[in-house]
Amino acid sequence: MHEPVRRPVVVVAEDDPIAMRVVAAELEAAGYQAVTCSNGITALEYVAFGERLDALVTDVHMPGSVDGLFLATEARSMRPRLPVVYLSGRAIEARHMVPGSCFLEKPYEVGRLAVLMRAVTRGGVVSLIAGTRSPRPETD
Repeated sequence: MHEPVRRPVVVVAEDDPIAMRVVAAELEAAGYQAVTCSNGITALEYVAFGERLDALVTDVHMPGSVDGLFLATEARSMRPRLPVVYLSGRAIEARHMVPGSCFLEKPYEVGRLAVLMRAVTRGGVVSLIAGTRSPRPETD
């Protein structure tokens, strides 16, 4: 008897319900198990207490005390090797992103997130920027 194939678990933190469903559907179609969280607090709880977690996909701008930037920073403090992909319709400054993370600008082409996730969950080298626009350079 064969063991079932373990699907990588990806937490999706997105406050927009339609965007969350679209992201989760793309990940599920690509073979991932998407754990959807409608806010940063719920996502942070899963990161802290969930047994399996292979990556975090987070919207940058979410209401409340835990936005995507804070979520990613806290998630990395608990799970230092956790791949992080930021999603946003607005550019963010690279200095606010956790090291080794990726940024995908919304809206993005269907399939682009799945390609990016395959690279980051398999330990591949990924460009910092997966979207069409770069994060703003650091300013002094």
